[in-house]
Amino acid sequence: MKLNGKNISEDIADDDEKCSKGMSSWLDSSTGFMQSAMDSMFSSKKTVEPKFLSFSRENDQEPCYVTNANFTEWDADGCDFDPTVKTVFIIHGFKDSYAPWTRKLKDAFILREDCNVFIVECGQPSETYSDVLKNIPEVGKQVAVFIRNLMKSKALDVRNVHIIGHSAGGQSAGFAGKEIKKTEKRPVGRITGLDPAGPGFYDATPDQRLDATDASFVDIIHTNMGCSRLEGNIGYST
Repeated sequence: MKLNGKNISEDIADDDEKCSKGMSSWLDSSTGFMQSAMDSMFSSKKTVEPKFLSFSRENDQEPCYVTNANFTEWDADGCDFDPTVKTVFIIHGFKDSYAPWTRKLKDAFILREDCNVFIVECGQPSETYSDVLKNIPEVGKQVAVFIRNLMKSKALDVRNVHIIGHSAGGQSAGFAGKEIKKTEKRPVGRITGLDPAGPGFYDATPDQRLDATDASFVDIIHTNMGCSRLEGNIGYST
């Protein structure tokens, strides 16, 4: 996808390189850690409260900031949200909070079609990869809670939901899809994984990582030539 002459994938690839450098020391010392980290992901409840930056064609530059905690207040304020059009969630990756590419991707979607876009900010600039790894499932669950809130208050149809996640965000997207499928007995319309995180997930079972069954359609887009991504058949389209 291209906007203002610049490929969004180039920005994502640049962030992948920064992310890989940030993980290099962790990977060098990670012998025996990945399995224990995977186990810890599911062993205790994590405290995560993502911010959801709400955009639309009517409000495409200055977002409303929403959390699940203040959702009712945001709902009452009447920020622009149209349940009849597509709703897109964009989840950033490791050390990628407030990355410019998320805004560019938002702009590209709104330029292409009338839609609601939520950029999911997890706030992790000072966290290590192992800390982020432990939070990945909870971020996904919080996205699912937000989607359920929209279903109740705005009559959102999950078939019109598209969740996009990069790196760690790609795995969180999978957990969001699993949670909706479990609680609502139907899947979201689409999940796109942009270089879904590999470290910590290489030996994960489908219920512990992004999987082709997490949405009606799951596609994977690789931009970093194999560095730190999860390989194998995890999407319907690669």
